[in-house]
Amino acid sequence: MKPNIKPTKKKLKTRVPRVLLIFPTSIIACRWMLRGILRYVHQNGPWELHIIEDREGEQKLRQTKAWDGTGIIGYVHNKAHAKAVLSAKLPAVIVDPLKEYLTPSNPISNLNRVSCDSFEIGRIAADYFLERHYSNFAFIGEINNIHWSRDRSEAFAARVKEKGFTCHIYPSLTRHERNDFGIEQKRLCKWLTKLPKPVAIMAAWDTRGRQVIDACMQAGIAVPQEAAVLSVDNDEILCETTNPPMSSIEMGAEEACYQAAKVLDTLMRVGKEALGKHVITYGAVRIVTRRSTEAIRIDDPLIVKALEFIWINVGTPMTVADVARHLNVSRRLLEIHTRKALGRTVHNEILRVRLDRAQALLRDTSQTINEISYACGFAGASHFGRRFKEAFQVTPSSFRANNIKYRQLLKQELIMPVYDYEAKEPKKSCPHCKDGFEITQRIKDPSLTTCPKCGNPVFKVITAPAIGRSKSKLDDRAKNAGFTKLKKISKGEYEKMY
Repeated sequence: MKPNIKPTKKKLKTRVPRVLLIFPTSIIACRWMLRGILRYVHQNGPWELHIIEDREGEQKLRQTKAWDGTGIIGYVHNKAHAKAVLSAKLPAVIVDPLKEYLTPSNPISNLNRVSCDSFEIGRIAADYFLERHYSNFAFIGEINNIHWSRDRSEAFAARVKEKGFTCHIYPSLTRHERNDFGIEQKRLCKWLTKLPKPVAIMAAWDTRGRQVIDACMQAGIAVPQEAAVLSVDNDEILCETTNPPMSSIEMGAEEACYQAAKVLDTLMRVGKEALGKHVITYGAVRIVTRRSTEAIRIDDPLIVKALEFIWINVGTPMTVADVARHLNVSRRLLEIHTRKALGRTVHNEILRVRLDRAQALLRDTSQTINEISYACGFAGASHFGRRFKEAFQVTPSSFRANNIKYRQLLKQELIMPVYDYEAKEPKKSCPHCKDGFEITQRIKDPSLTTCPKCGNPVFKVITAPAIGRSKSKLDDRAKNAGFTKLKKISKGEYEKMY
């Protein structure tokens, strides 16, 4: 929910605002929050920022008052953070504070804040499963049973109860279990095994969801056939690397903290009295469905094993005969069971899984089309291209070019400065480095010490990095970087230039 800030006459700044940001960046939601704040600063700054990430070895900022700042935006989840915010006596916006800090007697409750609507998250998760006609439900919370986990549990259970169903709640953990998943996993596996199947499981957040899927695999419970798992935060690194990939609820934390930065900016300009108190709430933006909650529930154990084999071998050339051989059944019997359970052939299921993986790699990585084709088990780029276009009526290159996430990735990884290097001993060097060469590198990359062609010592020429300009030809640099150039000859026909 955006704050309703009335337009006020802006005062001229007498100094660059110094803002303290308190966000544990190991948590994906906090990284999204930081991104929202930094986007606001980029558009409306400058601000001088000091970020506390709560990581090991980090230099703290204990004397916030002596730091001489002008504002704070902070994730207040412990007494140290609360004390730092209050002792600074600066304009502040707090993010997702503990409920104990929101009692009227606590001075933290008087500050502007950003709050997650965890009740909405729980209800949305329940509705997601109810629409898929599940009748068995379970909730597995955050290990410390923190307030937002309790809220999601309560809302999830209440919603399924409204529809006449019961929700199984995973019990609280002992101190030893909280400190060691190896100890807890045995109890979690046993509890999951006893649940009625098929069951729809909501995990409080992605870290917990990953543990649930791992425990299901350990206990021999097929996901999603016996247990469908949905978590919260949509941390792509976690969600895309579980087996199978995990569905998750993406939240609007970035936009909420963009608005928080807007509130703080106004506070620093006109003061609390002119602005009043604001509470910014955020909830679910969308549910990203992956294989852990695929709608089709399969009762045939043969097909469950076949799908698992196909999934774990998606990057390897694989035939229907390979699948039948693994299951120790005839190809004909496998086809009969597959058509009955899935409504398609084994070959088509293999192709579907490969193309799903290909779409993710095209969208989320900068790998070449050729690399992706082999990573997904295709015979080569041309074979991959034909199959992809047959399925989606668009080429892999066009799919990638039209994807926003890939365009953002290009900006981050591929638009890089051009640096000059020269050989330390030209007489002993190859033609590539003898008269000097250029190379594109990220600014944070270490300087080259040897020629990439001959391995002889080189040094970087101290000049200003060139972005988008170079004395060498663009085609030469593109070719050296591994790009392919195609020239259109006629409709649908292209000639490879390099």
